[in-house]
Amino acid sequence: MINSTEIPFPEDWDSTNAGAVNFYEKCLEYVEKSEDFNFILDMSLFFKIFGFLCILYMIVVNVMLFIYRDSYIFKRQCRTYFGGLLVGSLIISGDTYFLEIYYQHYPCIIHHLLTGIGYPLYLGSAGLIIIRYYKYYYKSQIAYFKSFFEF
Repeated sequence: MINSTEIPFPEDWDSTNAGAVNFYEKCLEYVEKSEDFNFILDMSLFFKIFGFLCILYMIVVNVMLFIYRDSYIFKRQCRTYFGGLLVGSLIISGDTYFLEIYYQHYPCIIHHLLTGIGYPLYLGSAGLIIIRYYKYYYKSQIAYFKSFFEF
């Protein structure tokens, strides 16, 4: 560890922000100069490529599921729930990716807005898909037992 108690607080940071002050105090012993604080926040190229590929994968899955929207499973389950699940997952992963990449400049209002839209959409759709699945499962089991006991 490097003893760096004489490093001043970075000039381009808000000294009244409790998060910035906390980050400064935690990372102070690991930097040699004030500019090194920005290097701690930088993401590696691997992370950027991996995050981009994950988002691209979700977009491809969304497009493929949209192409096959007339299949049996979508008619049996509700297409709206699957659409909400896919859009919610895309919003959540996109928000997380951009928050990590542009941590210093990402507006909090956009993060809160996308989080407020993405998580309820994703979790609500997942819950409704599960409930609908159990409803169909329960009906099919009741029909099976009725036909079984009629013989």
